Amino acid sequence: MQGTTVLHDTISDRPQPLPARYFDTKTTEPISFFLSGLEELLAWQPDSNDEFNVSAVPLAERQPPLRARRPRTLVCHDMRGGYLEDRFIQGSATRNPYVFYHWRYIDIFVYFSHHTVTIPPVVWTNAAHRNSVPVLGTFITEWTDGEKLCEAFLAGGEEAFGAVAEQLARIAQHFRFDGWLINIENKLSAAAVGNLPLFLRDLTARVHSAVPGGLVIWYDSVLKDGTLRWQNELNDQNSQRDSGQAQPLRPLVRLCDHNICPATLVLVRRIFFDACDGLFTNYNWKEEQLERTQRLAGPRLNDVYVGVDVFGRGDVIGGGFDTNKGDAAAHPCSVLPHHGAGGTWGSGDRTGDKSLRLIRQFSLSTAIFAPGWVYEHLGKENFLQNENRFWGSLAEYLPTHSICTLPLTTSFCLGMGTSTFLDGKDEESGPWYDLSAQDIQPLYPEQQGTLSASCCLQDAWCGGSSLQLQGTIPPGEERVAVRLFSLQMPAPPKLFLTLLYKLEGPQPDDFTVALEVTTWDSGMCFEGNPTSLPGEDPVPPVLPAVSTCCRTWDQFSPSPLTWLPLAEPNGRYYPRFLPAPPPGLAKLLATCHRGSQGWTSRCYELELQDCSLRDLSLIVSCQQPSPQETPFTCLLGEVRVLDTASVAASPPQVYSVAASQLWWQEGPEPEQLSLSLTLRWSFPPGRARWFRVLSQGARCRLGQTAPQVLGLAQGCLFRAVGLV
Repeated sequence: MQGTTVLHDTISDRPQPLPARYFDTKTTEPISFFLSGLEELLAWQPDSNDEFNVSAVPLAERQPPLRARRPRTLVCHDMRGGYLEDRFIQGSATRNPYVFYHWRYIDIFVYFSHHTVTIPPVVWTNAAHRNSVPVLGTFITEWTDGEKLCEAFLAGGEEAFGAVAEQLARIAQHFRFDGWLINIENKLSAAAVGNLPLFLRDLTARVHSAVPGGLVIWYDSVLKDGTLRWQNELNDQNSQRDSGQAQPLRPLVRLCDHNICPATLVLVRRIFFDACDGLFTNYNWKEEQLERTQRLAGPRLNDVYVGVDVFGRGDVIGGGFDTNKGDAAAHPCSVLPHHGAGGTWGSGDRTGDKSLRLIRQFSLSTAIFAPGWVYEHLGKENFLQNENRFWGSLAEYLPTHSICTLPLTTSFCLGMGTSTFLDGKDEESGPWYDLSAQDIQPLYPEQQGTLSASCCLQDAWCGGSSLQLQGTIPPGEERVAVRLFSLQMPAPPKLFLTLLYKLEGPQPDDFTVALEVTTWDSGMCFEGNPTSLPGEDPVPPVLPAVSTCCRTWDQFSPSPLTWLPLAEPNGRYYPRFLPAPPPGLAKLLATCHRGSQGWTSRCYELELQDCSLRDLSLIVSCQQPSPQETPFTCLLGEVRVLDTASVAASPPQVYSVAASQLWWQEGPEPEQLSLSLTLRWSFPPGRARWFRVLSQGARCRLGQTAPQVLGLAQGCLFRAVGLV
């Protein structure tokens, strides 16, 4: 169903400027922003121009939940002051941008800058939320100006610090991110530091009330006497042991490693730590400080995020590619080769021999600060390869989290590319960068050269990239399994799965590709429809219990040095191949017929009863075993896993299209005008991943030009810029 909207506007050669906080002054493109100083924070109110900065992607559910008792991983993104190309909400033509996509390995993302109130650029919130990771902004005070600011709102009493807490909670709620990192890096007066725990408690309570699952984390900086001195641990300088008179105390805690001690009970009032959801320690720690932190943290040891600076600044343990190093003598395989600074592996002059392994030994969480080191230190050209190597080196110490809701749909797009692809065709050449367009990301296994997963920018089905799987089938073996996604959810009675792939290499016909679903929990789980259709792909035999798939640990054990794999899955199922989709879903599942540009399309059906889904893997098989290793390369363009019962037969239509904020400028040619405007429309919530916005000529001869893609919209609005 199509309609026409007619607009009438008076053209002015001196148009009224749009607010510079929300729109780029040259192009009027929407941009993300920060707040400077206490006055701007207290003056902030929701504005109609905020719409572009409000996250359109709810925080996806995950298993285990964030607050499960296991060590967590926080990433703190700090790059050249922040608000770089990522400030452009609808993307930019940036070549070789910085992207983060190893979301399965982290639990919290912090966007850091040195502005007083860092509101995370919405593109980061959209990408993180799609991958089940909450996003925190930063509230920071520094130097002399920070002292004055803190004196104004902390020493001013309950009304003053309550107003700041209220504003911070309202901002997080309004822009739909998930809380705050609080970083006070200046000395405080006695009055100010006395009110600091009260402020943290007030802020934490307000954030918890305003934001489901909201978090407030305190950075290790100011001491209880107001001195600025980083402790690199939880201790009696940033906590307090006494009889306590003023504030309610937590229950009595026995301070011991893992067992109940016969020692005297101690009342522990950790004034900053207990006032919020966690502590982010400074990164100049030693092993004995981890031990003391573990003792003092008690049952909240997972709420202590031990800092690791990837740049290796200061007197630190590890940095760069040393971030993962354990004891070299005991674990020689954990030490990566050192090739010095200047472009490949290594970490410059850093020779740290302990870091993540030590942190996990004490069952503490970690905060990885500035992982953009890979991009800034090793360069842009080989960034994706270096990034995969960096996170692959840490994966042993990073518990993953699982997808627990359907539908699962991804084209593996990173939110950037050298071209824009649609249905396998290069729709528009040229670099682009838009993190909001990043899809759900898989696990990125790297198994010592046997198997690697990387991003392919040269060919894709939709967006800017596909997932490239390269590996070898061992001698005498017929197949390998590549674990793409960890799942943890009840299986619906019937699943539809779609797969788009492309085999590359000199003899692609020697291989077949299929999907495998594994289940767990119920011994009664069985497949409801095991029959085969004529002409379908042959069903490969069940793989042995120990296959050549990637190793990923899903659960942290009670012993701090041992990672426990989950139990073997109860069942492995190979979904039934469908040569055509069911008639009622033919339009939705048109993928079954969309294979083109060398891509192969497959649709599958799987009926299960009393099962829980565990893993989705790709099986790559050769026609017959070889006495030698058999190399393969496979591109994945799209994977979809759908609950049949929740799939609508036909998608709804966009309606109520309207335009506003028209901006006329001189065009690129003489006697030509350029138009920018904001489009708004209506659409049922949760029914679209995004909207493609097209333009078809502006000279009223619509039939003479093909539609041109202007961009992707995450919500029901888009600003079209520079139409001629």
